[in-house]
Formats: sequence, C-alpha cells, structure tokens
Amino acid sequence: MSICVLNCKVLINNEQMKKIVLITILLYCYAMVGAQEIAFRPSMQNIGRGELQGQNRSQFIPRNDSLTTLIIQQRDYSVLLKYLSAISDNALETVYYRMVQTPYIHGWNSDTLHLYAEAIYKEKRVRLNKEADGETTNIYEIWKEQLSVLVKLRDKCGDPVGAIALADTLKTVFNYKSADFNAFYMQLLQKHGQEEKAMTYNKNCIKENMFSLEMLTLLKQEYLKNGGREEEFQAYLDGLKSKEKLAIQKQEVLCKLTNRPIRLSEIDCLDGKRVDLNKLKGKIIVLDFWATWCAPCKAAMEGMQLVVNHYEKDSEVMFFFISTMERDKDYKTKIENFLKSKNYHLPIALDEFNPTTKRRDLLYTTHSHDLKISGIPRKIIIDQKGNLRWLGTGYSGSPSALADEIRFVVEYLKNEE
Repeated sequence: MSICVLNCKVLINNEQMKKIVLITILLYCYAMVGAQEIAFRPSMQNIGRGELQGQNRSQFIPRNDSLTTLIIQQRDYSVLLKYLSAISDNALETVYYRMVQTPYIHGWNSDTLHLYAEAIYKEKRVRLNKEADGETTNIYEIWKEQLSVLVKLRDKCGDPVGAIALADTLKTVFNYKSADFNAFYMQLLQKHGQEEKAMTYNKNCIKENMFSLEMLTLLKQEYLKNGGREEEFQAYLDGLKSKEKLAIQKQEVLCKLTNRPIRLSEIDCLDGKRVDLNKLKGKIIVLDFWATWCAPCKAAMEGMQLVVNHYEKDSEVMFFFISTMERDKDYKTKIENFLKSKNYHLPIALDEFNPTTKRRDLLYTTHSHDLKISGIPRKIIIDQKGNLRWLGTGYSGSPSALADEIRFVVEYLKNEE
C-alpha cells in the first residue's frame, strides 16, 4: 500500500502545533501501511511549513514499497547510494542488516556488498562525529556485529590489510566474548601468515572458554606435534582454561540436577535403524531436540560435536539428536545437507508422528507436557536408571562452554554412587 497523504496543507498558525499534527498524520500513514517501517526521515523544512510536497514522497516510502524491496528483489544498490544520507538513524542499522548482512549470508556478490558496506560504514561514522552533545560514541562498540561482516568482505575483496586492521580493533571490543568472532579472527591471521599471533590468540580464547571446534583441533595438533600425549590432552586443555570460571560454570550446571521419571519411546534414526530408548538402561543418554529451521539449534551443534568427539570411544554414553517439528517434506535431505556442509558426524534421530498435531513431534510434545517446558534447542540427560537428571534450553553462544556443560553432568553421573 502506498502512502495515503500527499500535498496536504495543515492550516495551523502555531509552528509547534503544525509539527505535532504532521507527525500525527505520518503515524496514521504508518499504521495504514501495515506498520511497515518508514525508512526515511522527514524534511524539517516541510515540517516547518506543515505540508508534504509530492516531489518529496520518497522521504516517506514504507519498506514494502521502496528502497528495501527494490534492492532485495532487483539487487539494485544504486537506490541505496542515492538516498543513503536521507535514511534515518534508527533505520540505518536495519538497512545494513537487510542490504549487507543478510545478502552476505545468502551468497550475494562480495564486491557489490563490500562497496555498499563501506558506504554505510562511512555514513554512520559521519553522523556519529556530528553528534550535538559533543560526546564520542564508539562505533566499534555499537556496530561490532555489522563490522564483523565488513572485515570478511574486505578480506574476500582483496584488502587483507584493511580487514586485519579492523579486526584488530574489534578484537578489543569483543574481548574474547564471541566464539564466532574468535574463530574467524584466528582463521584470518592464519590465512595471512600470522601463525604465532593466531596461536596466542587461540590460547587466550580457550582461557575464556570461548572457542570453536576448529580452534580446538588446531590446539590439539600443536600439542601432539610438540610431544604431547593423546590421553593427556583433556587435562592440558582444562589447564589452559580459567579454573575460577570453570568452577563457577560447573557449580551452575550441577545446581540444575534433578531426579525424576521420564517417558521414553522408540525412535527412528536417520540411518534407518529403530531404537527403543527404554532398553538403554545402564547407559547415560543425551537427547538433543532440534530442527533444521531453528538457527540456535544449528549454532549449538558445533558444541555438541565437541562433546560427541570427547565420548566417541565411550560405549556407556549415547547421543541422539532428535529432529522435531520439521516443516518441509524434504526435511531428511535438509538434515543431510546441513551435516555435510558443517562436516558434522552426529547420530540423528527423527521424532515420532503425533496424531494430535499431525506432525512428527510426539516425543517433544510429550516431554513439553510432562516437564512443563517448551522451546528448542533442548538438551535432556538421562541416567543409567532411566531417570531425567538434567535439562537445558537455548544456546549461550560458546561451543566449548556447551560441551563442558554436558561433560560436567555426564562425568557426575558416571561417578555417582
């Protein structure tokens, strides 16, 4: 729906009242177009006159009828450059997300995205420098996620010096608190020959327990190369971590221990096998409810791969990654493609068909009802007697911390008398 008020005269003498009435009109228009974001800020000159001139209609174009639609559907970034200075401060971050971050994820041309990411970055810096209060706002602090994408674009587009320079700045802002940034920054340093710097950074990330599967693999390779023994690596790894933080995390995890019955059933596995969970008593069972459409679920898989690797040779600990509430008919193919793309090797199970909901979510809904919880990702750990001992939902963002959570509980149950 297009804007419904054009060439509208507001016949009020008081200038302040003119502004109030005009803003009311704009809010009405905003509601009439289905609460779509109005991406452009109004001209103060027009507000002062109390009117909207037809030739300035572009200042009030809703998202579904203008800039965003043009760029996303037609990939025409010339519109963005033309009106960049007119985009409101509040909308600028949204525009960057929709016009740079999202297209980057979907594989748009990096050269094009780099050009406009730099333009928006420059516009944001200009505005921050013009702030009336005279205070300096740290763009790296408020835009660290956006600028992480710019680092990747600079590197892809042949500017490794600029990429590393910006990443060096962001490193101090993230302060080891983002496992995703940590992994990419280390890869960037390695790619451009800064091996020693990369390994030092890797060990600092491990101290903070914010590292990825790849970072752990590289650490282990260095450890074994320098004469370390495979069976002593876990102790070496734990020794690098902050003992104080590890103790706090362990205490927080074990405080959530419970001991109550839980209904189990038979489940189909992706490899065609059928497993009766009730017949696995004597083993510790880790269930992970997830879905291919659930971003946090997929993000958490890296941490779960870490812990699966840890117990790879332990036949007393079993993992089942139960795909639930899948929406697409070809969800099995999507599961396989996801695992392949990430090089994950995880035992996938499929939730049972639920005659009530008409979809495969029987085990999920059963547990949700019994435990009075909802949502995925959901981790459930069952002890050797078949009782529920621990459950967790969501994902904190650290693969290594998630792996430690599961490991703390499993080791507790293994040593429980």
